[in-house]
Amino acid sequence: MNTTKQQVNEEEEENIPFLAIGTHELDDNEEVGEVIICPHCNQKHKITYGTDEDGKETKLLSFYKCKKTGKSYIAGVAGKLL
Repeated sequence: MNTTKQQVNEEEEENIPFLAIGTHELDDNEEVGEVIICPHCNQKHKITYGTDEDGKETKLLSFYKCKKTGKSYIAGVAGKLL
């Protein structure tokens, strides 16, 4: 069986995680703080923020890294917890 380029691209896309949030969907959520309790290990982890094109920290996306899993996770968007 021959695999086309389109089939390969579709298979790769299935493995790419994505996040979609509607306008005002997070309005009632708590604001992102300095730390978060990780659902993977129940420990506190420091929140870090992304930067804009000028290298300035922005609350558009916030992350934390779990020492147990070794992975980074998105904690919040636009200053609100997910």
